[in-house]
Amino acid sequence: QVLRRPNAEYSARDKELVAELRRALAVTDLARAATCYRRLCVIPKPDVYEDLLRACTSCGMLGDAFELLRDLETYKMPISPKMRLTLLNLCLRARHWRRVFHYFSELAQQMPKPSASPVIQKAGALILETCALGGEWDAASQMYELLVSLKVCRNNSDAALGEVPDLSFVERATGRALPPEILERLGRELAGRP
Repeated sequence: QVLRRPNAEYSARDKELVAELRRALAVTDLARAATCYRRLCVIPKPDVYEDLLRACTSCGMLGDAFELLRDLETYKMPISPKMRLTLLNLCLRARHWRRVFHYFSELAQQMPKPSASPVIQKAGALILETCALGGEWDAASQMYELLVSLKVCRNNSDAALGEVPDLSFVERATGRALPPEILERLGRELAGRP
């Protein structure tokens, strides 16, 4: 690995490497993109990391994506909302719940009104859906509590059952319904019923 200079401008060589890296990503040639990345003599700009992270995550190269994440943290790169969504997706695919909740919370803090943000609603619904489909009931409960605290969703009152979770937002946000048996189990888990 090349020792990278912090806060340096791209040299002509680095500009060519970044251009080659982007061409490689355009045709999903991640091996060539990785070679270009490793040869850069400066710390790449955040948009390069964002493109690399998105490509690695979408191709299932989670180990490589987490290496890029370590570089981001090491170099203290600014993280845009778009990059935060990419990181959230990476952590969600890896079922790294602590980081999922961390990046989701940070993303929500960047929004002026998280409860009205379609990005927050969809991301929250996808996280809850992934937890439920994977049988991750503790993570689902944590996520639901966070969504209620952000006013993205709410509980409904039921005369017989008391407070019950309103999970209708999941289908509205994702455009797909959870399977009935999963939806029922999720409702029971969130309401604390056997």
